[in-house]
Amino acid sequence: MSGFLSSFAINLPDIPAKIYTIGAEIAGDPYSQLSHFENVLESQTGGEAYRVRGPDGNWYLAVFGQDHEPKKVDAGDSVTLSLEYRTELKPENPRHRTALEQALRDSLRGFFTSYQDYWEYNDYANFYDPDPVAHIEGHQVLRGIRTSIDYREETGFMLSLDPTRKFIPRETLADLIDECGAGSVVEQFGEGRRYFFFDRPEPQPVRLHSVTESTVSEQTMEIDGEPISVLKFVDDNYGSDYAGKIDPTEPVVQINYSSGGRSYDAAPSLLRLIPQQQEAMTKTSTLEPEERWSEVQEWMSSLHYLTIGNETADIEDDPIRRGLSTFALPPLEFGDGSAVLETGTADDTTSNSDTVTSGDWRDSIRNYLREFGPRIKPMDEPRVSALHTDSTREEALEALGQLGEYLEEYFDLPLRQPIGGTNYQDRAELDSYLSEYGDDIAGVLAYMTDESASQYHELIDAVGGKPTQHLTQNNYLSERNRQFSQSLFHTATDLGAKLGVRPFLLDDGLSADVLIGMSVTGNQRTTASSVVVSGETGNVIDWTEQPHGRGKSSVADHDLAERLVGDGIAAAAGNPDLGSVDTIAIHKNGSFGNEEVAGIRAAIETLQEDGYLESDISWSAVELRSNTAYRIYSDRRDRSCDTGSYAKIDEKKVLLTPSGRQFTYQGTPRTFEIRAEAGTGDMDIVQIGKDIFDLSCLVWWAPGSKISDPITIRYPNNMNELFEHCQRLQYLPS
Repeated sequence: MSGFLSSFAINLPDIPAKIYTIGAEIAGDPYSQLSHFENVLESQTGGEAYRVRGPDGNWYLAVFGQDHEPKKVDAGDSVTLSLEYRTELKPENPRHRTALEQALRDSLRGFFTSYQDYWEYNDYANFYDPDPVAHIEGHQVLRGIRTSIDYREETGFMLSLDPTRKFIPRETLADLIDECGAGSVVEQFGEGRRYFFFDRPEPQPVRLHSVTESTVSEQTMEIDGEPISVLKFVDDNYGSDYAGKIDPTEPVVQINYSSGGRSYDAAPSLLRLIPQQQEAMTKTSTLEPEERWSEVQEWMSSLHYLTIGNETADIEDDPIRRGLSTFALPPLEFGDGSAVLETGTADDTTSNSDTVTSGDWRDSIRNYLREFGPRIKPMDEPRVSALHTDSTREEALEALGQLGEYLEEYFDLPLRQPIGGTNYQDRAELDSYLSEYGDDIAGVLAYMTDESASQYHELIDAVGGKPTQHLTQNNYLSERNRQFSQSLFHTATDLGAKLGVRPFLLDDGLSADVLIGMSVTGNQRTTASSVVVSGETGNVIDWTEQPHGRGKSSVADHDLAERLVGDGIAAAAGNPDLGSVDTIAIHKNGSFGNEEVAGIRAAIETLQEDGYLESDISWSAVELRSNTAYRIYSDRRDRSCDTGSYAKIDEKKVLLTPSGRQFTYQGTPRTFEIRAEAGTGDMDIVQIGKDIFDLSCLVWWAPGSKISDPITIRYPNNMNELFEHCQRLQYLPS
């Protein structure tokens, strides 16, 4: 089935420009200095100024659409900007693309904010209609669009769009202070614990630092050496509409724009707590493909061109279709490795006796498991204990027995007779039980009367991070007497995967010899963790067992990145069951920081010096992002694309939809932006994307049911979630 991107080609002509030299060496932070020079040139020429790299590798400034052409411009601090020559900025010239791309983005920003009167959120190129489309559970629902402009080798510059929603509470921070008191608010949300929406002409997220005893009418600020109140500052800079929202007697609060940055005074009436996603919000944000694509067309209906200087760049009416394809589902090994489930592309219309498609993917996997057994079973008859409440002992042991039947049938993993079980609500009884039997227990079933995350985390810690699987009383009783229970099957297979069972592995392997998945995520605080995956089979051979706290940072520092990657590669290189390590891919959920990349380079260089790696290995640090403006659609009536759909953007970027229409049961299939951020530059980006797709098919905890995020980012993300509350993990949490 043919498909298309949520992207539109921009027909950008060559742009006549004046090139200015910078009459000084750029020391320190070049980007802030270059921004200053751009502003100076724009004010002196009346045109648009952007930085460009010259053939000699130095920075220059390109100006176009100007009213004046001064030969020399004083930029301050004895720096002179001199008109050097005239040229044309060409989209096909890589040195010109950054300037042209930024100019197109600025034009798009001007169209949405100036002509359409939308506002941009935090300079993220996400634009929102200020008029709410709905009200849900005390929140205004704003309709918005994510946008992105970048260059694709096959089509030139393109504009990508994806609809989004933002939820803004009606209740302000001032209301919360009135209701709960300043002390309670600071205890819950202060010191950067939660983000707040800063209501101003250019809204952005900020963190609450503290609540002061001063009022917004007092002169607590100083601007250009003059004292000024928060209320007066808002009136002067944001306008009377914003100042009118503020009670002159409300307290001054201090906010941070970035973690660890300086604090600024603000009015609590302009701050609203950014909500954590709730079920009602998730439903409202969930758009089916046909609805999502219809919104894209609506946003595009008034956008036909962008302006750069004095030139116009037309935007195509039809989306980009060239260069889309679909990866085949990977062949999977079962049993001793000789039983291989051959696969094809995930297309329900395919009919081929030699392949298995999504229509019978689930049944085929389960049949192979019954017939041949799992590919890896690290233990025979593990002992799993039931942890229960005082009143649910019999139910818990009965549930464990039924789960054991599923484990034996599908994973060839009969359980040993449990040692009675114990009441987890009585801590003395639990400690005594674990002291006596803990060494003999491979894992536990937590039979819980409700979905208490805190209780679950306490039990994981109590058993020393051993494999822990929870089952709620309601879920068990609702399917207790069914001939086949999907809920119990998935609970059993989830427990089995945590015990180390691998129902299947990859038959063809991956293009990289070793893959390392990194993640630095968290809610109240972030944690860094990693997994190491064998390129021969896709099996996880090593992972982080203890948390590496990162405070509020979303990146690892140099030493931690070096340790995570270095230890992972060393574990793979020293594994006697693996071959030589010639190619390495490091995946990260999100963006790499400069220190992370430097740490990865240092780890590889050290391992080369120590003889673990050859000098000519290939490696790539790969970023995976899912919250982007990219989507892949199909020409079907429902617009949903196939599983494994992908599109190459350039030599460093590919788009991938791992779980397409066949495995997405609600909403639009998610598209990953996969980008090679650093490395030796000789690993094919399409092969990198294929590896990520194959790793998405290794859903060991729910075999045959779906396709997930690749295990190189899913496992570290889940580990970090538990590491916020647990001190150790001896298993991979699904």
